[in-house]
Amino acid sequence: MSTDRQKSFIGTLKLNGNPVNIIQTESEGFPDALVAGLPLPAAQIYFRFEHGHYVLYIRSEGDYFGRLVREENNGDINVGEVAGSATISFNIQKNGRTVTLDDMNTNTQTINITTNNGSTLYVQNSICAPSPIPHTHSATYKKFPKHATFTTTSGKHCSAEFELTILERNAPYLNNPGEI
Repeated sequence: MSTDRQKSFIGTLKLNGNPVNIIQTESEGFPDALVAGLPLPAAQIYFRFEHGHYVLYIRSEGDYFGRLVREENNGDINVGEVAGSATISFNIQKNGRTVTLDDMNTNTQTINITTNNGSTLYVQNSICAPSPIPHTHSATYKKFPKHATFTTTSGKHCSAEFELTILERNAPYLNNPGEI
């Protein structure tokens, strides 16, 4: 049985080949958004396993270091401090089942992310519909916005299928680098 540290790792995410990073919102008082499609390197994210779920911390150097990826009450996925009733625990899904680092033998994986209460992450303002092209092998037509942000509010949004690249396995928690 592996420990929480042994299930924890540092990685990056891509959506449709675009690195996932953070964008500072223009308005004061609003949290910063997790976004794909900016001409920036992917944010390094610490996937900390605790209490049966992953808590996602930003590990990229800069203003966002140590901040959390969180679900706001309206379903938006943002980056910020722990606040109020924001959900900060997530699960990694592969082929429809919850997995941990123990289940990932290679450092590149295609995954979905859900909140600890089972809500799937979707791409905001995306279009998912039956293919408009007759007799295609693809059952779903997907169109993503240039700069994609994420939500747990379903509607007609496409579920976010991420390419995860694991940079470091068995990564320690910053406050406890000697943990086993």
